[in-house]
Amino acid sequence: MTEFKRDGDEILIQHPDDPASWGHYCFATKIALTGPTTIQVGVPATYRVEYRDWQDNLLPNESRPIRIRAGEIESVVEPIVGAGEFDLVVDYVFDKLIIEVCGDGFGCDRGVLEVVVVE
Repeated sequence: MTEFKRDGDEILIQHPDDPASWGHYCFATKIALTGPTTIQVGVPATYRVEYRDWQDNLLPNESRPIRIRAGEIESVVEPIVGAGEFDLVVDYVFDKLIIEVCGDGFGCDRGVLEVVVVE
C-alpha cells in the first residue's frame, strides 16, 4: 500500500523500494481553474478559480490572493470562501493561449488551461 504524509506545504510519498525514504508527491494545496477553452476576440469569458486540497476537496477557509497570467495579461483574484471568478478579454487571435493561476507567495500546485482565441 502506498503511504503519504504531509510535511508543511508538501505531500510526501514513501518510496516502495526504500520505506525509510520519502519524496515530493505534490503540494498540499492546488488551484483548480475552469472555464471555456474557446473564446472570441473582444468578448468577455468568465473563469473560476478554487483552492482545493491534494485530495480535491474545496478549501473554504483559504483566502490568499491568486495570481493570474494569460499571455501578457496579468491580474490577481481575491478569493472568497476559497473561490473566485475573473473575466478575460483578449484583443487578438491566439492558436494557443495558456492561462496559468498560482498562489501568491507560497507553495501550491498551479492551475493551467489552454485556450483557443478565434475571431
